[in-house]
Amino acid sequence: MSDEYGLLDLTLQRKGFETRLWLPEGDLPLSTFCGAAGILDVRGDIVIDYNKCCEVFDAGDIMLLYTGESEMRDPDVYADSYSYLTDKLVDFIIERGIRLVGIDAPGVDIPGERRSLDRLLDAGISVIENLTHLSEAVGAMAPISHGEPFAFELFAFPIPCADRHALCRAVLRLL
Repeated sequence: MSDEYGLLDLTLQRKGFETRLWLPEGDLPLSTFCGAAGILDVRGDIVIDYNKCCEVFDAGDIMLLYTGESEMRDPDVYADSYSYLTDKLVDFIIERGIRLVGIDAPGVDIPGERRSLDRLLDAGISVIENLTHLSEAVGAMAPISHGEPFAFELFAFPIPCADRHALCRAVLRLL
């Protein structure tokens, strides 16, 4: 639930499934991790493919994917089976120049693989996994359309580390 300032904590704190931010090589400005964000409701789609709803995103935008996965109660099922991105959607994200992708699932790939994640990172796109509470944000938003400003602003700063992934605190603000 958001607070009196319209802030919603998206950080998952389930043992072994903390919200993590994958970082491309090189130094990234802090502005990479905050800005206007659009949420695509892809609940029920095990395979998350490109569709015309993706066209609302432009270069530099933040795309959040709401799968409903983080709302599952059984951690064993959460780790073994979850939604993933198709090559076609990954191609769109890279070609469009989206700067950050977030998802409320343990990853963007078929469990046990890293092809989509590696392609996004190699293209300079950061990825946040294991978000939660996106259902509350989706319930508060109007449908998004091209040319209209997004209804949310995301803040997801990495905790500095020497690895390609870091824990982060992800917070969404209703604009």
